[in-house]
Amino acid sequence: MKPRFTALAANSIRAVCAAGLLSLLTACATAIPPARPETDEQALEQLRTSKAALDCGQSCAEAWRRNRSELMTHYSAGDWRELALLVMQTNHRQDLAYFYLGRAAEGLGESASASVYYKTAEALATGTDETAKCAASPEGCNGLNLLTEVLTRIQIVEAVSGRNAFAARRQQHSQPQAGQPADAPGQPPTGNWVDPPPASP
Repeated sequence: MKPRFTALAANSIRAVCAAGLLSLLTACATAIPPARPETDEQALEQLRTSKAALDCGQSCAEAWRRNRSELMTHYSAGDWRELALLVMQTNHRQDLAYFYLGRAAEGLGESASASVYYKTAEALATGTDETAKCAASPEGCNGLNLLTEVLTRIQIVEAVSGRNAFAARRQQHSQPQAGQPADAPGQPPTGNWVDPPPASP
């Protein structure tokens, strides 16, 4: 009996190990982080397409502190390209860092992407992870009332995005349909145009 029990136990252990290894390999295969950009242009493309992600926690806090004054300089000067690149290079996951990404994207004309970064900044600023809040760090938020700034910028970029979408729809509807000639300059529009009644004598 003993050898059979030993064989059953060994088979059970193998099955558990195989299942554990399979789940570990599956987790590794599905949790691949986004590739880090190799060039400035790749980084800026990630910024424009709202794919820039900051995933380094406290281990990057010192690099963030070292670059603090340079970040403030780029922000104050409206040097959006360099601000975005430095934030992404530092890679510190913090609400202020995401705010800077949003401001850089907005400054570069990418309102939709800016909204994504601003909302991430808002989520971090109001979340439970104290390490992701600039207000909880000794350096603070570089003189900003961060949550107020974030909420203000969200309203601004969403208003811009709404105006852009409205203008695009208007442009689309104002173009003549296929096979229909465009109206000549100085001529009344064609179609269901009704002439005004003749003037009374």
